[in-house]
Amino acid sequence: MPQSNTGNWRVKDIPYGKGSVHAQTLEASFRHWRRAVRINEAENYKHYMATSVMEKHHKAAENRKEMIIQRLRRTLEELEAYKKVLESYRASNLRTLQWGYKIQPCATPRTCQRQKLERRIYDCGFSIETLKAEVRQIMDANKLEVRRSFAHQSLLEVARHRSNFTINRRLTNRAMANERRTVEVHLPPVPRQRSVIQASKQLLATLDK
Repeated sequence: MPQSNTGNWRVKDIPYGKGSVHAQTLEASFRHWRRAVRINEAENYKHYMATSVMEKHHKAAENRKEMIIQRLRRTLEELEAYKKVLESYRASNLRTLQWGYKIQPCATPRTCQRQKLERRIYDCGFSIETLKAEVRQIMDANKLEVRRSFAHQSLLEVARHRSNFTINRRLTNRAMANERRTVEVHLPPVPRQRSVIQASKQLLATLDK
């Protein structure tokens, strides 16, 4: 018989080994596993790309939002500074409208700038562009004040962190000295030592015995 010559009848009956049902099942499961791994890798890559695009758009939206907030904050600061400038440029405070005003050389650069701005107001009217120099000075002063207060707070935090001693500025020197004296200091005990005379007397007494 041809089966007896080729040996296929033996291969069909063996439980393990090449060509057996177990080996074919393992090969089929391995092929399906590799296919599932490739599909998972492709899906993970798609998910990664979609997440990257979403994060990119989210960051761009956050940046645009931050820019809009900064512009609005700067506009509000300009309006607050412009409001303060208008308080000093009322009709009662305009020097060129005062009775008896005469055009004469300016004594200081500040006076010259003031008269120049007043004449510009007469020609162009009130606006932020007209009083831009005054508005900028107030904004710079506010920024400097904010920096000084922030630096002061930072130094206070560092000082409080380094020292646990709270300073009361209402205390007098005597009260502060008394407060420092009341601080308990724990020192190790000092061992008692005999003097040389006592040691010599004890030695002579032992020799006499």
